[in-house]
Amino acid sequence: HYTHHFDGFDMKYIGGYSQYHYNLHTAYFNNDNSPVTSYQIPLAPGGTCATLGAPICSPLTVRPRQIFQYEAHPNWSSHELDFSSTTHNALQWIGRLYRYDEFDNNPETFQEPDQPQIGAPVPVAAGLQAPPNPSLNYLLLNYQDHIASTGIFGQLDWKVTDQIKLTGGLRYTFDEKHGQEEARYIVFQDLSAAVSAENLGSLLPAVDITPIQVSSAPGKGICSAPTLQTTGKYAGDFVRCLKDHSSAFTGTAGISWTPDSDTLVYGRYNRGYKAFGFNAGFIGAQVEAAPEYVDDFEVGLKKTMGRFVLDVDAFYYNYKDAQIPIGVPVGAITVTEFINIPRSISKGVEFTAIWNPIDNLNFSLVYGYDDTSIRSGCSVVNGAATGSCFVDIADPGATAVGARPVGPALGASRVQAVSGDELPQAPKNKVAFNTNYTFKFDPGDLTLSASYIWKDKSYASIFTRTYDEAPSWNQVDLRATWSGNHNKYELVAYVRNVFDTLGYDAAAAAYPIAAPVGGGGFTQAPAYDLTPPRTYGFEVHYKF
Repeated sequence: HYTHHFDGFDMKYIGGYSQYHYNLHTAYFNNDNSPVTSYQIPLAPGGTCATLGAPICSPLTVRPRQIFQYEAHPNWSSHELDFSSTTHNALQWIGRLYRYDEFDNNPETFQEPDQPQIGAPVPVAAGLQAPPNPSLNYLLLNYQDHIASTGIFGQLDWKVTDQIKLTGGLRYTFDEKHGQEEARYIVFQDLSAAVSAENLGSLLPAVDITPIQVSSAPGKGICSAPTLQTTGKYAGDFVRCLKDHSSAFTGTAGISWTPDSDTLVYGRYNRGYKAFGFNAGFIGAQVEAAPEYVDDFEVGLKKTMGRFVLDVDAFYYNYKDAQIPIGVPVGAITVTEFINIPRSISKGVEFTAIWNPIDNLNFSLVYGYDDTSIRSGCSVVNGAATGSCFVDIADPGATAVGARPVGPALGASRVQAVSGDELPQAPKNKVAFNTNYTFKFDPGDLTLSASYIWKDKSYASIFTRTYDEAPSWNQVDLRATWSGNHNKYELVAYVRNVFDTLGYDAAAAAYPIAAPVGGGGFTQAPAYDLTPPRTYGFEVHYKF
């Protein structure tokens, strides 16, 4: 930070830089591997391997140990130059220049270190290549990028009278993204009756399907066709270049009224923008999600009545091309892509009440209501589903309870309408309550605090289905803080989630199960992203 005071205005520079290296090395499934380290698949009588016999061929030995590794190498820098008026005039102003740069490298590898066939894959078809694979990675996904954002902003605040103030602001943002994505796909599994463990036994090859898995179709944001790499750390993978930019004018306008020192009434409008996004790291066909825009309308009241403060805000968000993550099948795997929903809304109210009935005792209550819905429809035009029509990866056939299929099936998949469904991760109701009391002593202060939170159910996807639902939940926290005189030190003891209740940090998408153990048809297995269990802690804070 650096601030220089001029006559009538201040100039302030704010700069920042950060980088880190994160490395996750674990088993792929449920963070652990099975105690079964190997098993054999029986041969089909009369099959190729059974006919050849030993020593040419034997039953296939499967060694299922897997290793998943994810690395993140981000670094970013930001520069901000602010100018603000310092006079006492009725007209005040703020100006800002901004620049942000980020570089990322996030490789993911999925390895079967004990299965030698994966190290020497065969081509998926005649005329295609399958370079050696000494790393034994059967799946590689990576994305290296440079993200740059440049902006300029200005705002005027005009105090028309002592009670009325008008605000207006305008911003221009220019965003650029340039990256390289890498991918390699190797399968070691039954591909047909002839190419199967039962028929080929130990002669079953691993197959490099990368040439047919990656997309070579041109499209917006693609600056090169996928190219096979024959050297480097991940030799054998395909690489593709991505590059594009977007920009937007956004702004704000508002009016506030303060009839007395205890009352504030306001109304404001904000225009928001989120830059386009790349669906990168797997060389798929749907590369780019368009920029997202939102029109935000708000009105509010803040009123102080003695020891009671009330703050109420009503809002209406109108989203255009909201960027929503959704599971999408891409060849042999399922990936998460950002798609655009042409229109969706979020409307509701936020309510905050603070009461200080006596000295040192405080109560606060926060309540939020958020009603979200997708307003884009899906219909059949000339025999084909058109509009906001999507396949639910957990229910591709659209047969689950609540499914709304539209149009004919396309193979095993059928698109569904999502109009009227809720936006992901948007609980309709949220409540937070806190009470605290401070005991005053000569050596310092002791504050005892209790909090209660309740969150309504929410959904992981644009399909409002029970298998994607995080149920409603609540939690109680306790905290005791001792503050020494002069605030030089603090001692904090706490218990979070006192009653050890199940909480849901976010809704998680269900897993499709095509062939359940024990029989039955296609179904879904719900997944949950849980909050921590009961946690005790003690902290010591000291100010130098």
